[in-house]
Amino acid sequence: MKRGLDVLLSLEHVDSSRVAVTGLSGGGWQTIFISGLDRRVTLCNPVAGYSSFRTRIRNHSDLGDSEQTPCDLATTADYAQLTAMRAPNPTLLTFNAKDDCCFRADHALQPLLDAAGPVYKLYGKEANLRSHINENPGTHNYLQDNRQAFYRMVGDHFFAGQPFEAKEIPSDAELKSKEQLEVALPARNADFASLATSIARDLPKDGALPKETGKAPAWQRRRREQLRDIVRAHTYPIQASTTGAQSLDGVAVTRWKLRLGDAWTIPAVELARSGAKETVLVIADDGRASAGQIIRAQLDAGHRVVAVDPLLLGESQPQPPRQAYLWALLLGTVGERPLGIQASQLRSLALWLNRERKTGPVTLIASGQRSTLAALVAAGLEDTAIGGLELRGSLGSLKEPIEQKVLFQAAPEVFCFGLLESFDIKQLAALSAPRPVRFVEASARARQELGQLEGWYRSFGVAYQPLH
Repeated sequence: MKRGLDVLLSLEHVDSSRVAVTGLSGGGWQTIFISGLDRRVTLCNPVAGYSSFRTRIRNHSDLGDSEQTPCDLATTADYAQLTAMRAPNPTLLTFNAKDDCCFRADHALQPLLDAAGPVYKLYGKEANLRSHINENPGTHNYLQDNRQAFYRMVGDHFFAGQPFEAKEIPSDAELKSKEQLEVALPARNADFASLATSIARDLPKDGALPKETGKAPAWQRRRREQLRDIVRAHTYPIQASTTGAQSLDGVAVTRWKLRLGDAWTIPAVELARSGAKETVLVIADDGRASAGQIIRAQLDAGHRVVAVDPLLLGESQPQPPRQAYLWALLLGTVGERPLGIQASQLRSLALWLNRERKTGPVTLIASGQRSTLAALVAAGLEDTAIGGLELRGSLGSLKEPIEQKVLFQAAPEVFCFGLLESFDIKQLAALSAPRPVRFVEASARARQELGQLEGWYRSFGVAYQPLH
């Protein structure tokens, strides 16, 4: 958009003192972005384009989409602040009374006026901040009533004291068809997928594992701290309360409600036969309820099993499921990382089992691409309470979701901002050595990417093959 303004303002006869930007919906939030950040925009009119993030928490119709919820935005500015940044320049906020899409006037408009109004008052320009609520038709629209509100704003500020008619004139004959406006794209035109694939090709940076004897532990310490920063890791104190206990076929079953810090509550079930000593922690992409076969095998092996659903998985998936990724986006925009929260929950649970339940280090068993990544990060962060990993269906590389065009909606935690720049699956697994990391039924890609790990274990004096 800034480049578009550069081009437009370079044209002959352009009056740079009268630059207006307006747009509906996606065009609305883009309007406030360019208008709040580029002072060349002298008048703007976003139409049904956004609400503040605080408003979205209370009104789930406003959760938006990936473009308007960029990573870390809310650590610096909310849409309320972007609106206030317009002061003292003329700004018209248009919302629709019965909007059937998002950003309905009755909840979206007033918080923005409350945020921006005092700033305009400081400039003595309260009249430059205006609002318009469309009643007819009142749905998600930029029809005549909304357009004429924009014309009035333009007239008052760009043509003050001059004859100006804000009523829309008939213009149907001037409208061009879709075919007339279509512009052919060049052959092999780049798109987001091709750009991402190209950028990822040489990642991670500095990804080589040290080959010199004795340098592996120092590498692990340094990279563990780097991983902690990237995923915004936490250590959550756990308050555990039982929600039920019973015995089934000689298996003691205890259901737990785990409160992690002051933000998260996750469910867990503990299963054990008499005499069980080693503890395994089980997670799965489709939730703990889908991990019955894994759980039975571990019980038969004489292990205690704790099956848990971290954030976004199983019972810890926000409802309705189709909106889960939107909550993941909100977490990202306030500076959190969904993957980091998942890994931190697992790490904290392992510490709780180790220290308070006296189980000793746990083995973390994960099934599915999402769960195995969370497990790898958790073990990378925690080198004592997690004694080993068993990964079923793991990615061989974090480049695979990009290459396969996996949608963010399908696996939001996999798209962890900044992770692939420094870590791929190989580097994450390398953080766990000499603890065993077992890739069960490893894919061809995993065998291609992770072949060096056997040699990496040897640098710790351990003969171990992670690929199975």
